Amino acid sequence: MMVHKQSKTIARKGEGIYHARLKKLLEPKYHGWCVAIEVESGNYFLGQTTTEALSPHIQIPMPKKGGSLNTVFRITLFNNPTV
Repeated sequence: MMVHKQSKTIARKGEGIYHARLKKLLEPKYHGWCVAIEVESGNYFLGQTTTEALSPHIQIPMPKKGGSLNTVFRITLFNNPTV
């Protein structure tokens, strides 16, 4: 299955935001939780599950062009937190 090029770009942006701004902040307290990151704004939402992390974002209207710009990570103590 081929992953869409835009999806890869969004995932890379989200991973960059996570490592640059959020990893040190979130890992000590939220190990095992999920974080949904809006890659355009840098806003993020936490939840104990992917659904919980995404639920605040689902209630916010999406941008007209292209829809949701999210990436979701599981917060771990490992180098690759992607779910």
